[in-house]
Amino acid sequence: MFINSYLDMIGKVLKGEFRLIPALLDPIKVKEMFEMDCETIITAFREGEIGEDIARRNFFLLKSYVVSQLLIHSERLKKLAEEKGIEAEKKICPEDINEIAMMIEEKEKEI
Repeated sequence: MFINSYLDMIGKVLKGEFRLIPALLDPIKVKEMFEMDCETIITAFREGEIGEDIARRNFFLLKSYVVSQLLIHSERLKKLAEEKGIEAEKKICPEDINEIAMMIEEKEKEI
C-alpha cells in the first residue's frame, strides 16, 4: 500500500486531464491532499488494515516525495499549463514544501 494522491493526479494529467493542473499548483489544495493521505494511512492503521511498519513506510515515502519531488513536479506542471493555455496563477514555493513536510511529520506521530 502506498498512498500519494498528488502523484495519482499527475498520472491523470499525463493521460490528458489537464483541467486538474490548477488544483495541483494551489498550495492550500495540495496541503489538503497530503493531509487526507495522512488521514487515510492513520485510519488504515487504526482499523488493522496495515501494520505499523507499513504505515510508517507510507509516511516516510510521502515525506520523501514532498521534500525531493513536489517542487520539481509542480514547476513542470506550471510549464505544462502555460503550454496548454491553462490559467494557473498559483504555484508551490519552498515554504509550502516545508509546511507540508512538517504536517506529515506531525500526523505520523498519531501512529
